[in-house]
Amino acid sequence: AVAGVGGGGGTKGRGDVPEKEWLDLRRRYPAGKFSDQAVRSLYWMDPEAVDKNVDLLEAVVAHICREGPAGDGAILVFMPGLAEITAACARLSTSALVAEAARAGARRGGAAGASTRV
Repeated sequence: AVAGVGGGGGTKGRGDVPEKEWLDLRRRYPAGKFSDQAVRSLYWMDPEAVDKNVDLLEAVVAHICREGPAGDGAILVFMPGLAEITAACARLSTSALVAEAARAGARRGGAAGASTRV
């Protein structure tokens, strides 16, 4: 059997997600709207990883501001929910790392120019 797709034992579709959790997820995410793969991904998603990834987001935005192409531009970031978006905006708008990178980018005519807005 292909990993996560069947394998007998009544696990078809749910892969290695325990049956009780699978049934709970399927009540929240009906089959007509969400694929089995999407529901499995939701089960394995670590909500704490989003908090950890804000650090990475800050570093990536700073890098783009510092080293990105010259001229005006924008950075589009997708986050899974309002709480994560709010946390990312709060971090980026108060980040000394991003502010310094924006100044460095402005000095060399980089992506951030003279302003950064979140």
